[in-house]
Amino acid sequence: AVVDQRDRAMVRTFPSFPLDESETGRAYVPVSTRLPVTWVIEHGDILHLPTLEIIDERFPAALVLRDTHTRSCLCVPIIVNEEPIGALNFAFPDEGPVADDVLAYATTAATLVGHAVERAWLYEHEYDTAHTLQRALLPIIAAEHDHLSVLAHYRPALRNHDVGGDWYDVFALPDGDYAIVVGDVVGHDISAATTMGHLQSAVRLYAAETPDPDTLLNRLDRAVTSIPGALCTTMFYGTFHPGNGRLTYSCAGHLPPLLVTPDGTDWLNQALGAPLGVGSARTTAHADMPVGAHLLLYTDGLIETKGTVIDDSLARLATDATDLNTTDPAAWCQQILDRRSGHDQFDDIVLMCITRIDTTARTD
Repeated sequence: AVVDQRDRAMVRTFPSFPLDESETGRAYVPVSTRLPVTWVIEHGDILHLPTLEIIDERFPAALVLRDTHTRSCLCVPIIVNEEPIGALNFAFPDEGPVADDVLAYATTAATLVGHAVERAWLYEHEYDTAHTLQRALLPIIAAEHDHLSVLAHYRPALRNHDVGGDWYDVFALPDGDYAIVVGDVVGHDISAATTMGHLQSAVRLYAAETPDPDTLLNRLDRAVTSIPGALCTTMFYGTFHPGNGRLTYSCAGHLPPLLVTPDGTDWLNQALGAPLGVGSARTTAHADMPVGAHLLLYTDGLIETKGTVIDDSLARLATDATDLNTTDPAAWCQQILDRRSGHDQFDDIVLMCITRIDTTARTD
C-alpha cells in the first residue's frame, strides 16, 4: 500500500490475492480506514498481529483477510525521506511470533520498495517539470496575422515515456514577411527542453538579420556547436509573403510539411538537408499558397506508430488531410489529432496548421 501523491487522503493498495468489492477490496482506500497498513503509515512503526483474534479486535475492517486464510500478519513501513509513505503487509496462515529471518526479509523488502518508489517519484517529477518548462518556452501565437490564420497544438507523450524538445513558432519579420518554424531537439529530458529554448531564441535573433531560410540554417549549423544538446536537431524554417502567398523554405532533416489545397496535397520536400550541425549544404525552395490552403507542420510524434513504416504513416496523413469535411482550420487540425488518438504515442506531438486567408473580403 502506498499513499497517493495527488490525493494524500487516499492509499492505493496492491493486493497479491483477489479481494471482494468491500471497503478493503478497492484499489484505493481512505487513510482514515482502520487497516494494518494505514496504521503503519500513520505511525511509521512495525506492526505484528500474531493471532486472528487480535486482527479482528484491532482492525475490524480487515475481516476480508479471513477469506485468504490469514491467521497472523506482519506490516512494515515503507520509508522515503524519513517519512512513511506506504507499508508492506505479510499475511501468514499460522498464528504465532515472527521468526527473525522473516522480519529481516520483510524490512529489507520494504527498504528496497522505498528506494524504487523514490526513483519513480523523482522520474515523475522530472517528467512533469520538463513538460512544464517546455510549455512555458513555447510561444503564445496570435490566432490571426496578416493573410494568415495560425493554430498550434502541443500534445505531450503518454506518461512513462520521455519528454522531447519539440517546438514551433510564427513571428513577423522586419520586411513584413512571416517566419514559420517547427523543430525537434534530440534527447528526452529537461536538458532537451532547455536546448529547445536556446534554439528558439537563436532563430528569432538570426531571422531579424538574415531572413533567407538557407542562410539562417547555415548560421544555425555553426551555432549548434556551442549550444549543448543542439547537434542533430531537425528543423523546418520558412518565410511567407502576405502579398502573393509565396512560401520560401528550407528543411534541416525535418519531416516535410504538407500543403493542402483544393487541388490536392503536396509534400514540401524540395529543399531537404541534413539535421543541424551535420555539414550539409543548404538550399531553398518555393511553394505558392492559394487562399484557403492549409500548411500542416508537425513533429515525428504525429506519424510514428509502433509497427508502421513511416512512408505508410505519411501516406495516411495525406489521406486524412484530404478526407476531412471541414474548411475550418481549428476543426481541421483537431480532426487530424483525433484520428491519431488510439495509437500508442511514444513521443511528444507538435502540430501546427497555417491557413492563408483572404483579408480583403472582410468588412468592418
